[in-house]
Amino acid sequence: MNKLSLFMATIVLLAVSCSKNDEQPGHPFKKNYISGAINGNKSPERKSPFIVVFKDAVKASFVQTTKDFPATYAIVDDTLIVKTDDREKIIKFLVKNQTITFASYVALANEAKPNADFTVHAYLGKVPGKNVFAGKSFQGDLYKFGSKAVFRPGCQVAFNTAGNSFGESGAENTPDENQYNATLYNNVAFRYQKGSVRIMGAMVKDSLVYFRESGLYYWGTFR
Repeated sequence: MNKLSLFMATIVLLAVSCSKNDEQPGHPFKKNYISGAINGNKSPERKSPFIVVFKDAVKASFVQTTKDFPATYAIVDDTLIVKTDDREKIIKFLVKNQTITFASYVALANEAKPNADFTVHAYLGKVPGKNVFAGKSFQGDLYKFGSKAVFRPGCQVAFNTAGNSFGESGAENTPDENQYNATLYNNVAFRYQKGSVRIMGAMVKDSLVYFRESGLYYWGTFR
């Protein structure tokens, strides 16, 4: 199991403040999601997207390129704890005024050294009523594992009008919007998997953090 898979574990959200209008008995995060990216400190330019999806009063999903991990969550005092099958890792989010101001990722056995292997960037948002990808296209530089140079300048990711399929191409071509079928999460993230190809993208504020596994790793931040 690679390190990016190992971080699927325990997520702790500290000092969560929800306004009274957003609170619902037993399900205070019904209208929210957490999206972000994990950077390996040995390869700081390599960003892997993730999203936390709150399904009901106790169930959630932690989704990243490798897998959609079933999870459970509970609120203890001011702490939101989300657990997946792998309990060796922990991510902490400090939230003030509905904004994540700090995030750290550590192994439980090494909690005194936060972010020893990874750096976490995260965003707490409200689930939009519409698919934000429908009919949209994004562009940015695509990078490839093993090199710090840009692999595909001006890479494009474009979605069909329904936002349920997408394609990827270089700047000189037009993407085939029906190249990959997308599984959508909270209208702000998507995932594709078939055979050895895995792709995920998540909106983190106004940027699309994109990651593809297809023999090697490819990633980019598009707008």
